[in-house]
Amino acid sequence: MEHFESLHSFLIFLSAYILPIVLWVIFLFACVRYFLRKKFIARESLLSFRNLIIYAIGGRIAHAGLLMYLQYSLWNEGGMGSYFLTAPLSKDLPIDGMKYFGWLFTNKFGYFLFYSWGRFWLSVIISIFVAYIFYIFLKLLKKRTERFFEEGEVELGFLSALIVGWPLFVIFVPLVFLSVIIVSLVRLIFLKQQYTTLGTPFLLAVLFLLLFGSYFIDVFNLVVLKV
Repeated sequence: MEHFESLHSFLIFLSAYILPIVLWVIFLFACVRYFLRKKFIARESLLSFRNLIIYAIGGRIAHAGLLMYLQYSLWNEGGMGSYFLTAPLSKDLPIDGMKYFGWLFTNKFGYFLFYSWGRFWLSVIISIFVAYIFYIFLKLLKKRTERFFEEGEVELGFLSALIVGWPLFVIFVPLVFLSVIIVSLVRLIFLKQQYTTLGTPFLLAVLFLLLFGSYFIDVFNLVVLKV
């Protein structure tokens, strides 16, 4: 029992820090992969953008699963928690999707599944969705104006959006455009180069949000977009 409590305490500690650490590590690998791209074979390297995208998605899914497990463990300890763990949702609740997924939420673990979906999984789904939409936008932009992109930068944009996630994606997009202006000016002044691609601005925007994302969520009241 003591061993279980120690493991449970470790998992609680891990849940608070594991996702930020994983995202930081993936970001650093993305920097290595991008700035040393001539030394990598994109499709064969463990640090290919494709693999880093898989790691980012896997990290977010694993984190949501861990939080769901910890919530189950907490409510399973007894008291009012045990009621929420075994309470089904009513079919008459005016909830979007109840008509199609009612069978999932009206069973024994209905409230727990509904709570876990809204608290842990919905943000993962939205983060992946907006990142993919951004990826499609970048592919279309590349077809129209290819000079904005070097090898792998479309995939880097997808990865960058996955790292910042939702709701920071709302700030990420304008921050990328601001970074483009800054990098362009630096390249023009010091390197006498007129054009810049999007790779470095992507990484600058991600770095900024990894460092100050929580502050911007408070300043811009993005907490209302958190799910």
